[in-house]
Amino acid sequence: MTTDGQPWMGSPTTVLEVQEFTDYRCPDCRRAHLKVRRLLSLFPGRIKVVYRNLPMDPSCNPDAMQPFHARACELARVSVCAARQGRFWEAHDYLLLNADAVCAARRCAVAVARALDLDEDAFHCCMEDPGVHEILARDTTEARELGIRVTPTFRIGGRLFEKAIPDEALALLQDPVP
Repeated sequence: MTTDGQPWMGSPTTVLEVQEFTDYRCPDCRRAHLKVRRLLSLFPGRIKVVYRNLPMDPSCNPDAMQPFHARACELARVSVCAARQGRFWEAHDYLLLNADAVCAARRCAVAVARALDLDEDAFHCCMEDPGVHEILARDTTEARELGIRVTPTFRIGGRLFEKAIPDEALALLQDPVP
């Protein structure tokens, strides 16, 4: 976790930091997730990816005027609660790859908790914790302030890139390691 509580993966001493604003119900986010994982493997020790929630669901995101991705807020809360049990990245991968199938079940969050073998009592308490809603509000507020309106959006070096990370944004990674 970063000092302000954001999950990250990659290298702590990095050449390039990528903030990824994602919605678990977003098909483009699934594709981008696989590419981000590939970048991490291609450039070990050179890239850091910081995850940010941006569910396109009006139940937690006031900027989502229509429910583009039903239950996306619930899935975002699931990821926060999994993080509290030290299982964020496992949940993140699972949610991006299985969100539609999981949400077809009537009890979406419980199904994920069981699939990931999380402590269900702690999970249920976490899902109701107002602090979890505050984390989502912080991410959606920052996205609004940055002018982010679609997912996925990547913030790299102060610039925003929608849907994918272009090669030009990866130029620093191409330089030889000092």
